[in-house]
Amino acid sequence: MIKRIDTYILTSFLTYFAVSLCVLLVLFLSVDLMSSLNRFEVGGTILLSYYINYLPWIAYHMAPISALLAMVFLMTRLVKSSELTALFASGYGLFRIIGSVLVFLVFLTVGMFWFGDQVMPTAMDKRYYIYYVEMKKDPNRYSKTRQKNIWYKTEDAIIHFNEILSPNNVAGVQLFFIDPESWMLQSHYEAKNLTLKDGFWVLADGQKSQYDKTSEKFQVSDFKEAVLPAVTQVEDMQVSGEATENLSLKDLRHLIRQNERIGLQNHDIKVIYWSKFSFVLTALILPLLGLSMTSVDRRGGNAFLGASIGGFMVLAYWILYSSTLSIGKAGFIPPFAAAFMVPMLGFILIAALIQRVLK
Repeated sequence: MIKRIDTYILTSFLTYFAVSLCVLLVLFLSVDLMSSLNRFEVGGTILLSYYINYLPWIAYHMAPISALLAMVFLMTRLVKSSELTALFASGYGLFRIIGSVLVFLVFLTVGMFWFGDQVMPTAMDKRYYIYYVEMKKDPNRYSKTRQKNIWYKTEDAIIHFNEILSPNNVAGVQLFFIDPESWMLQSHYEAKNLTLKDGFWVLADGQKSQYDKTSEKFQVSDFKEAVLPAVTQVEDMQVSGEATENLSLKDLRHLIRQNERIGLQNHDIKVIYWSKFSFVLTALILPLLGLSMTSVDRRGGNAFLGASIGGFMVLAYWILYSSTLSIGKAGFIPPFAAAFMVPMLGFILIAALIQRVLK
């Protein structure tokens, strides 16, 4: 008997979930497609490829909302048909009734975490390529990394590159070598070009300023070529904020370690890192909030009221969550707290509301 009830409840929930997700995807894609058709003159094949690679991002962010709507519609139906009352009268508790749904939500949360870390970065990279190269016809703006006007700091040097032409070729270079203890400038190199050869930086057509301790002045000399040990890897200097949002956890950890090693602040990147973990909890929090709202209009089972409450919860949760992430990126609160503060408050609210429902 209970297995049949589990199957019935889970099947109903999955049906509502699939329908809600499809409707949200169609609405989002329709609005965005109309905007794209008005702005770009491209063929159907390019648009199709663009939206195929955009779809994973949309589905990832719409899945928690779909789970919330599915929970609201499921509970509304059970209340309106008096099935929930009958199950309570038969001795089944609330969590036992929706046990199969809770198991699915746990799998959904884990699946979203894997999907966001392994699938989305590749899909978003392809999407950006199609958008900038084939739709906007501006290939210079497509890049996973920064290419121009890069400043970088190591333990004993400050580096500025005007433009990275390739991993082994840079145009416009300034190197400031400093004493790590006194922070006094020891030497300065300025060159038109830098190439990387066998672990060395080869500077071409430049000028060197070397501090002379005896005269306490800088001695300036021109050079056609100067060879220095590579201060750092060129690729470690190439990071853009837009690309950071779509990096995998492995790449984010590497970036954080690199920045910590050279003394750069990491607030924004650490917040993005921890948000990879906290965002997927939304797939649990929103449906459970929807479940707790069965205390509202328990007899009437008003689907419109339930959906309205669900929409309000999504808006309120998203505003609070986005706000704490922004505050964390600015460095006002620790990154971990910025990412998990709102989800933890969500679980506390769920516990209080569920307790009220059970009473």
